[in-house]
Amino acid sequence: MKFTTNLKTSLILCFATMLLSVTAFAQASKNISVKSFNDISISSGMDLYLTQGNTENVVVKGSSDAIKDVIVEQSGTGIRIKYKEGVNWGRIFKGQSIKVYVTYKNLKSLSATGGSDVYTENTLKSDVLNLNASAGSDLKLSLAVKDLSLTVSGGSDAALKGSGENMQASASGG
Repeated sequence: MKFTTNLKTSLILCFATMLLSVTAFAQASKNISVKSFNDISISSGMDLYLTQGNTENVVVKGSSDAIKDVIVEQSGTGIRIKYKEGVNWGRIFKGQSIKVYVTYKNLKSLSATGGSDVYTENTLKSDVLNLNASAGSDLKLSLAVKDLSLTVSGGSDAALKGSGENMQASASGG
């Protein structure tokens, strides 16, 4: 009888532990309304996924604890994606990644800093595009642009594929 009770207790504890670990890693999502923009800036080690489309929107995904501290500021034709002031970046090193999905109509400028990574979900098409990666950020983009300006510094990388007519590039600091 004692063995059966211990077995039942162990099974219940095991099931409860699995249930709690599944909910601990559950992804939350936050939709953010934005007006028309053509300039994006991202920081704080977040991953940015870009899709060119007919609408403009921002969706932030990650743990509910992490995404509550993400803000999207809009000023003129630019959006800035970052953590609230005073937020501890320690969650980045605990595997709590933030993924930001941005759909845009036209993009002229993109800046990534602070270990953020940027990816294209489809080919980014633009007449003029200014790219800037700094402080350990990485760009992995598919492009079709006429005039491209690229600045990479501070241990950042840029892996670009696609087509273009003119390119001005500079790299510094690692």
